[in-house]
Amino acid sequence: MRDRTVRLAAAAVALFFLATKSVLLADSIELQGDDQTLQYSGKILEEKYSAIKFQLDTAPPGTDPIKLIPVASPKDPKKKLITKLEHRPLPTIYGEGESKFRARQYAEAYERYTTSYANEKKDYPWVGAWCCYQAGEAAFREAKYNREEEQDKQQWYAKAAEQYGKVIAEAADHYLMPDGKVGLAMCQMRLSQYAQAGQGLAAVIKSDYPYWVKQEARVTSGRVKVEEAGSLKGEAARAKYDEAIAELEAVKKELMDFTPDLAYQAMIGEAYAYQGKGDLDKAENVFEVVGLQAPDDELRAEALNSRGLSLRKRGQPREALFSFLRVVLLHFDIPSEHQKALYNAAYAAKEYYKEDKEMKRALELAGTLKTRYPNGYWTKRLIREWNIKTGGE
Repeated sequence: MRDRTVRLAAAAVALFFLATKSVLLADSIELQGDDQTLQYSGKILEEKYSAIKFQLDTAPPGTDPIKLIPVASPKDPKKKLITKLEHRPLPTIYGEGESKFRARQYAEAYERYTTSYANEKKDYPWVGAWCCYQAGEAAFREAKYNREEEQDKQQWYAKAAEQYGKVIAEAADHYLMPDGKVGLAMCQMRLSQYAQAGQGLAAVIKSDYPYWVKQEARVTSGRVKVEEAGSLKGEAARAKYDEAIAELEAVKKELMDFTPDLAYQAMIGEAYAYQGKGDLDKAENVFEVVGLQAPDDELRAEALNSRGLSLRKRGQPREALFSFLRVVLLHFDIPSEHQKALYNAAYAAKEYYKEDKEMKRALELAGTLKTRYPNGYWTKRLIREWNIKTGGE
């Protein structure tokens, strides 16, 4: 969930480090200079959210090979200094978890990480916090992307919350701990624990954590208010939506040049708030901007699907179909959003081409859904609801 990109003046780095070739059995740390990426191999001695203590394999003659590397750039605390931190060698089960995670097999990744925590922590002490954090990430993504039934989602969000909580409890000042606190708040939001989520995020925003983590907490705080508003009624709901919009608008303006990913996350939160207020034109316009301009593919796909759903709901199947088809054509590498788009595109085509008694376009989309995702939730749902054979692609 947390992206790690930075800039650093190369001259400042040169005072401390001699670049070395990364090797498989050594820990590594990567920093981004003004015009190049710098990578060093050695051993991670201590990892805190403020700085990493690192022992270089090779250091300039007469210099101490042990360096304390700040997480944020000394020249600009808003910028990340460390772009990548890797432990090597990887324990076997933990490495399997990494492979499953990259393949988006999040349930299997969660199982590997929790097993690694139980079996490999003794021989690899660093594994503890990383296993818990990665298990939290895997469980959160399993809930968000691979589960459709609300009960299943809730169970996986609860698993994620438990793992993020272990990072916080067991590693008070660990490198991953601030991100773990934001992750926990996101889980609490999904579990309708709005007060706990808000309190945790407020503490992060007021903390000495890295600047970018505090900004993510601000965006998440606005999203929590949007979700909370949906649980309220009448004027209380409207006031909470307005509060969320004001908070998200402020952080969006501040972050658009600094980190567009977070700025567009704020924008999609605004869109959901407008939708909750019943201002559907404004919501759909913001969804479209995010769907066309956001740097993150998953966010673009989510925004276009959300726009399409809003348009379908208010009887505009043609425009809805355009939104869904953009996801079908451009975001086939995001299975969770892609199959949802195919399902809804089939419905939108059926509604728009209602004079077509054979439903050719609708059945073509339904057939693609069945072919690509034969055992998927949305395929089974469409076949059940239409009570027809969808055929091939």
